Amino acid sequence: MSYLFIAHDLPVIRDFANRVIVMKAGEIVEEGTVRQIFEALEESYARALLAASLDPDPEIQAARRAARNPEEGLVPA
Repeated sequence: MSYLFIAHDLPVIRDFANRVIVMKAGEIVEEGTVRQIFEALEESYARALLAASLDPDPEIQAARRAARNPEEGLVPA
């Protein structure tokens, strides 16, 4: 059995998926197993998605926001 699950919340994907495809503006920018994607986030858009996800720990959330580059991962208009 297979499921197609579309989300912008990469931590949710990490918890239950086996394979991940990261798309930006309709194009595949990264594809692989969960381990491959999360151990080496090569594409800036994937890093931006991970940085934008919420974390219940306020210290982790603050660190993500501080480290985030606002220009990183933007989709051209």
